[in-house]
Amino acid sequence: MRILLTLFLTVSFSLLVEANGKLNPSVSPYTSIDNLGFSRIYAEPPSLELPDLHGKKNSLQDFQGKWVMLAFWATWCGPCRMELPELEILYNRFRQKNLVVIGVSTDQGDPAAIRKFIEELKLTFPILHDESGEVAASYQATALPSLYLISPDGKLAGIVRGAKSWSDDGIFEEFENLLKSKKVSEKDFNQQNTHSSTQTGGPIPEKLIPPVLEVTPLAGIEDESSAILEVKVHWKGDPKKYRVKVPKITFPEGVELNDNISSGSHADEKEAVLHYSYPLYFKKAGTFHLGPVLMSFQSLYGEAEQVTRHPGIDVEVKGRSKGFFYTALAIFSMIIIFLIVLFVLKKEKQKKNSLPEPVELDWQNALQSIRRLRLEGRKKEYSIELLKLNMKGQEHKGENTKKVVELIEQVRFAGFELSESELDFYEKEISPKV
Repeated sequence: MRILLTLFLTVSFSLLVEANGKLNPSVSPYTSIDNLGFSRIYAEPPSLELPDLHGKKNSLQDFQGKWVMLAFWATWCGPCRMELPELEILYNRFRQKNLVVIGVSTDQGDPAAIRKFIEELKLTFPILHDESGEVAASYQATALPSLYLISPDGKLAGIVRGAKSWSDDGIFEEFENLLKSKKVSEKDFNQQNTHSSTQTGGPIPEKLIPPVLEVTPLAGIEDESSAILEVKVHWKGDPKKYRVKVPKITFPEGVELNDNISSGSHADEKEAVLHYSYPLYFKKAGTFHLGPVLMSFQSLYGEAEQVTRHPGIDVEVKGRSKGFFYTALAIFSMIIIFLIVLFVLKKEKQKKNSLPEPVELDWQNALQSIRRLRLEGRKKEYSIELLKLNMKGQEHKGENTKKVVELIEQVRFAGFELSESELDFYEKEISPKV
């Protein structure tokens, strides 16, 4: 009888403890949500229907009845690369205990690059592709990575932005406690909610519409030439409500930003467009990838900074044709030949203008002969002959001879005239010889 009484009391105490535990606020799923570092929330999650990397459509309804960790990430995001292996550990530990991890890639373009990235990190949890970024925008994934916790009954229960570790024993213990709960309620949310007023049970904050980047293709580019890369930023929302930064572009070796970036804008009833012009210099031939293009923006009201991305473009730069090179070489050679011929002709001309000195010169007769030219009014001929005669009398005065030769050239070809005083001077120079 005493044994039966003891057994009855033990079972009754266990049932009482279990019943009290269910009533104890400390076992609310939000206790574990808080301890895991999520900001608690109680709201309907935005709809989600996305393809996996093989094109098969998936939605949140496919995972109803399980706790879902929805992780937004991108291949170019450094913190994402660190966090994804942690989520893989978490997924493998609890995949049989009602937890599923779903990765949502926000990369634009061909999913082949995403598949390669996943193979490199050896990820096995489901990966969906949000190429347009619309789902990320609806969830307000304002920073990457961003994680959202959805309960088995389909309620958005927690949000955490930024990378963190998910593989230590304390985390595992909290998930063990969390996965015992099958649903969350507004009552659970309000219990022991000592968090700041920003973590409310309302819907996700007002949707920020991210801009869409457009990069104009470049064609017909040759090496050692310049071109303008045009980037357009299309805003469906009101751009006056956002702070924006100039888009950053990764340029490979062989391509240089040649000058300052310029910008402009225009708007119509449908959208506003910002224009950015990047003057580039292509140093060599080849195929170059310009990108990715990253643009940061945030609300004027102080929300977290967001990033919109374009994968960039490929540009083929052709080498200059050999015909151009040979043409330039031929022109250069012709110029050199012309200069040489010109130099030889000039020397010949100077040689002809040099008067050979006779063995004996009758200075008096020579001077009288050229004076007749002056009397006849033939001043130009007189000036030339006078200067030639003067040059013969100064055969050992190099500088004076050079000056006289230059004067002869000027009188003969440039229309220069010697003054009467200059003519008298050169006659006097000859007088000692006479």
